[in-house]
Amino acid sequence: DIVEIQNLDNSSYLTLTYQLRSQLPLATITAEVSDDLQSWSPNVVILSQRDNNDGTATITARDTQPTLSGQQRYIRVRIEE
Repeated sequence: DIVEIQNLDNSSYLTLTYQLRSQLPLATITAEVSDDLQSWSPNVVILSQRDNNDGTATITARDTQPTLSGQQRYIRVRIEE
């Protein structure tokens, strides 16, 4: 997984790029964001989803809220069966 800050329209956004198997049976995969590591929400935009032609896909998700100076934001991938 790669976490980066992406600049867009004079604002900075937390992004997460991750790889997973293309055909995960009965699994729900959700990128989530938080500002306190307690409450998580799926307030992300999927920027890209690319098939790697090897049975995996690479997904990039971005927080919908810009990261402000001094503010802490966290992003993760949640996988549920």
